[in-house]
Amino acid sequence: MIRMKPFIVVLSILLLSSLSAAYAADMNPLPTERAETIGKGNLRWSNKSTLDYLDDNTRLYHFSSLELILGVAENADLFLNYGGFTYREGPNFKDAFGPGDLTVGLRVSPIKGDWGALGFLISTKLPNADDKDGLGTDVQDFHLVGLYTLSLKSLLLNFNAGLHIIGDNTETRKYHYLFAYGVGFEYMISDHFSIIGDVSGTTGGKDDFEWCKATLGFVAPIANSWEWGLTASAGLTSESPDWSVGLHISKEWSLDGFISDTPSASGGSPTIVSLYPFPLDIDEAATVRHGSLYASANFTAMGYKYYNLYTSSLDLRYGIAEGVDVEVEIPYSFLDDSPIYGDKDGLGDVRVGFKISPWHLGKFQLGVLNEIKMPSPNDREGIGRKEMDYTVLFLTSASLDKLLLHLNLGLSIEGNPEETSSQNDFYIVGAGAEYALTDWFSLYGNFYGKIYHLDELSSHMLEAGFRFMLYKKVIISASGGTGFAKNDPDWTANFGVGLPLDF
Repeated sequence: MIRMKPFIVVLSILLLSSLSAAYAADMNPLPTERAETIGKGNLRWSNKSTLDYLDDNTRLYHFSSLELILGVAENADLFLNYGGFTYREGPNFKDAFGPGDLTVGLRVSPIKGDWGALGFLISTKLPNADDKDGLGTDVQDFHLVGLYTLSLKSLLLNFNAGLHIIGDNTETRKYHYLFAYGVGFEYMISDHFSIIGDVSGTTGGKDDFEWCKATLGFVAPIANSWEWGLTASAGLTSESPDWSVGLHISKEWSLDGFISDTPSASGGSPTIVSLYPFPLDIDEAATVRHGSLYASANFTAMGYKYYNLYTSSLDLRYGIAEGVDVEVEIPYSFLDDSPIYGDKDGLGDVRVGFKISPWHLGKFQLGVLNEIKMPSPNDREGIGRKEMDYTVLFLTSASLDKLLLHLNLGLSIEGNPEETSSQNDFYIVGAGAEYALTDWFSLYGNFYGKIYHLDELSSHMLEAGFRFMLYKKVIISASGGTGFAKNDPDWTANFGVGLPLDF
């Protein structure tokens, strides 16, 4: 491993050269994340270019990696991180050049006090980089990390700990569950610049998927709220680059009026259609109220030509801010008379996601749903497929007195359990409506389509049902439907009970 002394000397010179600048502390280019958000209506743009030097004399040049962070609420940020372009050269590989991966996520900081800020991060890495050149894996990764930041006058201490689920592009139906960690600091050595550093990595899986590195750097201003920084890292494990250097540039803008302060549709109308989530396959733009937990228990039966599938599930939705919620669905399934698997039961595919809907145009509410399906542990029993799926939906809802209309358009990237380094892209389209006959009884229905170039992988479902309210709070729903595509169920039936809990 190459020594870091030359880089520390260069870093010290650059630190001294920036003493005449103004205060800079907004940018944090470390792998260890803060448990802080940038504030509602603010947009932060960051750009970095890095060089990684591996122990076999291979060099990776990462050009113009971009990150956009949008404050969708005071305690919630939506972020997109694009890996830019990577050029690889070395004695053991053919030189290659190609795009990096795109990561989509949400950072939340709902709990703050004199003791610091506590939050979490949900993100997924999409399989857009090309695996053929060795610059990507063509499989999806999932991150769920807890964040804690402690402020001590001029010193910020950041602590990260959580789960990384990393896809294996060398083996089908294989994911590695890793413990992710990071401990970092940001010290304002004066009102002119800050010194930063951390140790971060993952552990708990195969050596090929574990890494650890130590990073040291600084952040300083340029002008007009622009900031720049320099980082240098040393790898602490065999799978980490021997050393890395990075140049970072960042700026923040205020987008006044971009995000509406109008309350979401889930909080203002007395009718049942606006108070509770839409119960079928499509999703509404409205979110659960800030500080409320909506819990529902559902039972679904699907009848296929040769077998039946029964699923009971727990669906939890929590409003972390006005117009932002997080969602978790935990199913348990029963397979009946399957000609391949027989009678089986087990935990199904757990889904985790978040929805943001801060935009309002008259009677219309607009939002985005980001959902990740985790790889099921019951792949061999036919209950789930040991793969990871990602869905992004653009949501539109319109409130027309007693009628509520929903439109979903989006994309689903689903793993292929039969082929390594393969994902299937589906287009999603859905439309639904609910009509409130009274304040406590309504009728609803929807059409849901998942479109692929092969008919046997496509899906077209039509469903309808009703729901009513008990004791002014408990929601009972029931529905039925049928599929029209080759592998859709001949019939479906659903029964659910939902309850909102305010904190």
